[in-house]
Amino acid sequence: MAITSGFFDSIDGDRVYNAEQMTRYFDGLVSDGVYESIGDRFLVSSANDGMKVTVGTGRAIIKSRWILNDEAATMTLDPSDSTKNRIDAIVLRLDLTSRNVVLTIKKGTAVSGTPAMPEPTRTATLYELYLAAVLISAGSTQPTSITALRPSSY
Repeated sequence: MAITSGFFDSIDGDRVYNAEQMTRYFDGLVSDGVYESIGDRFLVSSANDGMKVTVGTGRAIIKSRWILNDEAATMTLDPSDSTKNRIDAIVLRLDLTSRNVVLTIKKGTAVSGTPAMPEPTRTATLYELYLAAVLISAGSTQPTSITALRPSSY
């Protein structure tokens, strides 16, 4: 068994810490999710401009990595299918390979009838937290409905 400790001031460069060591500090102190007291809590709403949604300001933690959105972001969804419905997810995605956390759209599969939400990716290098589910009905020119998913198992 190895014992690790930290953090201590560096003297002549003898203490250099990497991101993994820094994030371990947060394990057990904070959990994945959106801070409910910062900004607009990444609230997703219709931009009232065609297939656009607005994601409010906020801060979140994913696997001890953080993201801060200090200005509302507008995102454009793909056009609707003419005969099929789909659900897109508005996502915070941690990508350890790219070394970032981004706000993105995960497009769902268009189907006749009731669509299912796309499953979140949760691997060793990619981890997604869903902020909202956006129903896009067949032939619509704007999102049909937006369902907040914070907090949830997504």
